[in-house]
Amino acid sequence: MKLNDFIFEYESNTRYPGLCRIRTFINNKNELYVVFTDLDIKNPSASVTNDLEKIYYGLMNNGFITQKYKVIEHYEHIDVFLSLGDAKFGEFSLVELKAGDMTLWHRCNVKQILEFLDVKEEEFLNKTWNDWRHINTIEQKRTRIYPFLDYGFNENIEVIRRRLELEDNKLNKVQISELISNKSAEKDFLDLLKKDLTIFAEVYASPPEEYICFSEFPIGDGGRVDFALFSSRSRMDVTLIEIKGAEFELMVNNGGYYTFSKKMEIAISQIKARSGYVHRNYSEFRKYVHQVRQEVEGGNRLYNSLIGPKGNLLVDPNKDINIRYIVIGGRTNDDLRESWKRHEYECSNNPPMHIETWNSFIRRMSRS
Repeated sequence: MKLNDFIFEYESNTRYPGLCRIRTFINNKNELYVVFTDLDIKNPSASVTNDLEKIYYGLMNNGFITQKYKVIEHYEHIDVFLSLGDAKFGEFSLVELKAGDMTLWHRCNVKQILEFLDVKEEEFLNKTWNDWRHINTIEQKRTRIYPFLDYGFNENIEVIRRRLELEDNKLNKVQISELISNKSAEKDFLDLLKKDLTIFAEVYASPPEEYICFSEFPIGDGGRVDFALFSSRSRMDVTLIEIKGAEFELMVNNGGYYTFSKKMEIAISQIKARSGYVHRNYSEFRKYVHQVRQEVEGGNRLYNSLIGPKGNLLVDPNKDINIRYIVIGGRTNDDLRESWKRHEYECSNNPPMHIETWNSFIRRMSRS
């Protein structure tokens, strides 16, 4: 038989007090039990397992239980996929509290628990989240503990300001789609994309808001790439991007043999030349890109640089860098055949190089 059923607030070693559901029972043998039910995400503190002793002695000090009570720990399953068969009742453990941090947990099945407590299945089928009395009490206690528990993390004001500023200047996907539809030349793409370098960060930066973008980025051999992107943590990712227009299709059929179009071959040869210099002068190039990064982070706007909302990159200038090469150009005609061709080329090329059409590139964009 159930004696009590209430939400209990307990002291914890964490920032906030904890909340759990307490039920007390007496069975037909006059044995006393107390069930501690964890409230999962609605518990603002440590779990009942971590604070079990504090809950137990808190209940004793407030006169809810005595030393005669045996303790059962209970976790309800909120996830529907975990609520099948006996799992729908949750997980139970009979707890032995011993001095000197020697508490022991003994897993029990629901049949054993129902026998201990002398109750029906409905006692544990009726979840805490289906009981409005408990829901109201939980929300009231959470509000009293701290009214902004569910408010979320307050970001740095400068990060928010920078994000809003970049958002205000964003191009939309339609503007790029129009260039593709109009079979626009390389210059038209360059003129548009230089206005919003976040397009490349959106597709290639990781973590998403930690990046520095450049246009007309010098490599060191007298040549340049159309765009460059610095991102990642610890080891910096350097992504070098060469583009062409959309006035041609990616592949041409030469008597049954499909090859890249001439303009795409030109773009590939251009970035191959850049990659050749980079890998022949790797140590020098690594120092160079970190020097550029540090100058931009210090406030110098080099090569039309654009720094992401999170500001300075958390990278180590003493570590190796990851270098990636991207070529974007042309229009998609036969997506499957082109995908095979691009994959075949990318796998056979060393160093690796990634090839996109403008159609495949905009599919990667999350903006509307």
